[in-house]
Amino acid sequence: MHLRTNTTRAAPSALPDWSRRFIPPILVVGRAPLFSLNDVVLYISELSPADQQSSAWQTAAIMLRTVAQHHGDTGLARLAVMRALHRRDVDTKPRRKRKSFVVR
Repeated sequence: MHLRTNTTRAAPSALPDWSRRFIPPILVVGRAPLFSLNDVVLYISELSPADQQSSAWQTAAIMLRTVAQHHGDTGLARLAVMRALHRRDVDTKPRRKRKSFVVR
């Protein structure tokens, strides 16, 4: 019996390519834009240890490493970084339940 292998998955390269660029660059308030995977890695290294350990930044780091090693789509890493940058902008308060305006 012949087993088919998945040929669409890229094999990890010997050296990750951290110079891969984001188009458009990621804009950060009060800082120069983040143009490449390496720029984001440096940005993460400047964060406080508590921020680095947050699940949002951990996910971003995993996506960055995956994109660098497997030459994946930088859009996925960009999305993870944007979510980590804006994680505090999300309203965490539960929303009030809407009242139904049904006429009885």
